Amino acid sequence: MTRSQSRPGHYRLAAVRGHLLELAGGRAGAVAQFKAAAAGMASTPEQRYLLTEIARLSDAR
Repeated sequence: MTRSQSRPGHYRLAAVRGHLLELAGGRAGAVAQFKAAAAGMASTPEQRYLLTEIARLSDAR
């Protein structure tokens, strides 16, 4: 477990990492981070958004 994963709310860090990786052109890494964030997300609308982003990035390949 990484230091960020041991803290409550670590899924937010994964979501931000995913966004930054996407901006840098790292789609595979972005998808992995968005999946990690979605798995820890308690909010249904936020989880739905992340799942939509995962699908969009996966289809763009």
